[in-house]
Amino acid sequence: SGACSSCHKDTTNWKNATFNHSNIGGQDCSACHNPPANHYSGACSSCHKDTTNWKNATFNHSNIGGQDCSACHNPPASHYSGACSSCHKDTTNWKNAGFDHSQIGGQDCSACHTPPANHYGGACNSCHKDTSNWGNAGFNHDNIGGQDCSACHTPPGNHYGTPCDSCHKDTGNWGNVAFRHPWFDIHHEDTNGDCANCHPGGDYSQTDCVTCHAQNGDSAISDKGLWLGPPSR
Repeated sequence: SGACSSCHKDTTNWKNATFNHSNIGGQDCSACHNPPANHYSGACSSCHKDTTNWKNATFNHSNIGGQDCSACHNPPASHYSGACSSCHKDTTNWKNAGFDHSQIGGQDCSACHTPPANHYGGACNSCHKDTSNWGNAGFNHDNIGGQDCSACHTPPGNHYGTPCDSCHKDTGNWGNVAFRHPWFDIHHEDTNGDCANCHPGGDYSQTDCVTCHAQNGDSAISDKGLWLGPPSR
């Protein structure tokens, strides 16, 4: 019932408001705020210390004793059914959790994890060796025999249309690519630079000598004895 301007200072945006809670004395928070159904029943100020931003709250879990976590927290459907504290060690940040996969024995990974649509159909642990970080995976391409790379990998639209292994020699890291330019290797055999030196901006369209030899291009080409075909008419 106070003056609007005591909270709404910005006349261009009335939603940008701040409230000085010291003006209401000892009035109970629930007179203005409606907490969610599973909200902690203790005193509001035990968590909400910042009166200018009530969402900036911390909760001391030592206050609830041995109460079960599910009394306040709703885990997702595929959540591990063991004791919460077996993973959530940090009571100040429950999202900072580590999981010991040795506790689930021989249970199949798919019971908890959903792989992407084009995921390799072999055993999970053939690639995911680090149980503390499943994203840290290595794949042994020797296991798939002569299967075409496109069965798992989708090349970009401007990708070179030749067998993958003509460029991707390192199966441990497909990003480590070497491309052989026959005419370039003959006359620049001592050059082993980054692709971007000739293909700036990721443009891998066809290029020729005059792309680099702009000054006296004809003489630079003829000096090397390179025939580029009959002149265009």
